Amino acid sequence: MGEMSKLEKAMEEVLDIFKQKVYTCTQSKTMRKKELDRTLREELDNWLQNCKDKTKRDNILRELDENPHDCVNFEEFVHYVTRLMMCGHYFLQK
Repeated sequence: MGEMSKLEKAMEEVLDIFKQKVYTCTQSKTMRKKELDRTLREELDNWLQNCKDKTKRDNILRELDENPHDCVNFEEFVHYVTRLMMCGHYFLQK
């Protein structure tokens, strides 16, 4: 499989956080979440820009429009991205 993408690394960390059920808002945890959140969004933007499959891209954009970021909390956002990844590894195919 080779090197993991930044998105994959972020997802691994996210899943670790979920497994530990660490939702405590210590300073470092909050910073970590912001960092992961930013990475996921950047990678999503990159992927959408590079996506050759217009239908797939439009579907994702439509789903994102129905779930605007400003009213999605971190856990929901991550769950959503994870679900998308599991449905055909959208972000791993450039």
